[in-house]
Amino acid sequence: MPYTHISHVPGHSLGDYQAVADVLGPEPPAGRLALIVGEADGALHIVDVWDSKAHADFFAAERLAPAFRQAGLKPGPEESYLEFDTSVLELGATTE
Repeated sequence: MPYTHISHVPGHSLGDYQAVADVLGPEPPAGRLALIVGEADGALHIVDVWDSKAHADFFAAERLAPAFRQAGLKPGPEESYLEFDTSVLELGATTE
């Protein structure tokens, strides 16, 4: 079942996101179905949709945490997350 992880990161910017993305490189992580990133009201917002929670957990532990360290960034004290199994997932345009 698809799994969605939403991060709300006050005090971080698109520049911070790009610094971590540069460390990760251009190859998308295994199991990620969609990525949405934006900045609003002084916070970075990231929505990841994965094939499974296991894919998300593996990426976070094995790739994302080391990339944050390498980029010299760490989560802020007000960072929050929303996670849930995804019941409906529609990507892209439909054809008739």
